[in-house]
Amino acid sequence: MLLARAKAQVLIWSCVWKKEPALATAIAESTLLLFDQVKKSAPSLEPEDLWEISFDSAELNSTLGQFDIASWQAEQAVLSAPDRNQELNSLCQLGAIYRLAGRIVESREILTRAIRLADVPAFTLVPSYYELALTESALGKAAEARAKIRRAIDILQSDPTPPSHHLPDFLRFYADISYEMDDIEEAMGSFQAASDAYPTSDPEHWGCLLWVASLQFTQGDLDSASVNAERVRQSSFATVERREEAVALLAEIEKFAHREPRC
Repeated sequence: MLLARAKAQVLIWSCVWKKEPALATAIAESTLLLFDQVKKSAPSLEPEDLWEISFDSAELNSTLGQFDIASWQAEQAVLSAPDRNQELNSLCQLGAIYRLAGRIVESREILTRAIRLADVPAFTLVPSYYELALTESALGKAAEARAKIRRAIDILQSDPTPPSHHLPDFLRFYADISYEMDDIEEAMGSFQAASDAYPTSDPEHWGCLLWVASLQFTQGDLDSASVNAERVRQSSFATVERREEAVALLAEIEKFAHREPRC
């Protein structure tokens, strides 16, 4: 009963941790206490249950900022994984926690091990490619990071099996890295792809479109830049900040378009 209750709380936590952080913290702390009681009352747990407790405990402690204990629990999850898919999930989790703990080099080693794991479906590697891209970006390895997020995008776009709700964020990440690398054409195309992938009700759709407009302006395509900036300015779904930025960009475009040519 204690284990079933703890598992139920993990499900509730997963639904609220982004939207209600205070409630999520309380649930996480309560669930960790339950897991401790389970381990004390049932020392001979099934392998699947033992793995799940380690994995979930690592996730909960990580969100609480307890990275040392989370790292140890994630390491235990890797060691106790009953099958290949759970081993992959555990390696991905461990790599992510190492990065959050500032153990960047170890994070890269673990996540590289994850993407090289054999006999797993390609789409299950997507989270590990994403986490590895984040880690390599943190190491200042922009080209390597971009290659990893590109691989994740390619898997999502080529395989209809996995849900693609992460695709817009991946495209946005790819665009950000491309911009940092001064690859303006690639960045502009990726911001456009990200904008198209986000629903129009999502403010990120308009944020990416504003990036497209800004880059079009820098490339001298004033007409396209003006059209896209005006769309952002008029959108009720764009944030106030983005609408204000669109107004400023439109003013810059207007100023540039009417600037007297120099003799």
